[in-house]
Amino acid sequence: MELCQSASRTHVTTRAEWCRVAGMCLTMSEYWRAAVTISGMMTAPTLPGSFQSLRQGAHRNAWHVMPARYPEGKELLMSDQNKTLSRRNLEEVWNQRKLESIDQLVASNSVLHDPTVPGGKVTGSQGYKQFVEIYLAAFPDIHFTINDQLADGDRVATRWTGTGTHKGALMGIAPTGKRATVTGITIDRYENGKTVESWTNYDTLGMFQQLGVVPMLAPAGTSA
Repeated sequence: MELCQSASRTHVTTRAEWCRVAGMCLTMSEYWRAAVTISGMMTAPTLPGSFQSLRQGAHRNAWHVMPARYPEGKELLMSDQNKTLSRRNLEEVWNQRKLESIDQLVASNSVLHDPTVPGGKVTGSQGYKQFVEIYLAAFPDIHFTINDQLADGDRVATRWTGTGTHKGALMGIAPTGKRATVTGITIDRYENGKTVESWTNYDTLGMFQQLGVVPMLAPAGTSA
């Protein structure tokens, strides 16, 4: 601040001198305070060329202002709303078997990326409904618990645990009657209050091992 005050008391006649003085200012408010004082000594209150360099990051003390993706407060509100929608999907669609909620929560052009399904993806809200029906038929008592949930802008990441009894065919595997607990992570992207894209991964190998269709791995250091 003292540098800028001394600069304002100095008779500055050239643009080069003005650039040198402006470079000594430490904050934006001090910069403009000096500019107001000195502008009367210049032919026009135009910004010096060095200010453009500062804005472009050429100066070692340059500041960068990144525009927010959404108005202040709106992104936080959007994240909270999307987390609520993600919870509704697990609670209403899966735990309460309210498949009619799918049309309210999933867009008609949505894409679910899942490496366990043919082609690696499920398309549309109707495709998602069929996907849910297959698992509900295989595990009629399936129940999901949300362990963690994080949201950022239009995306929600959910770490979940699913538990159920294998009483129906799944992926060509006949019912085993065994109970399995599986953990997984799903990331949902939202537009206009509905899921438009999802990525999910879960412990498929662990599920098959619990169902007895894949042998458990022997502990390290033991003979087969």
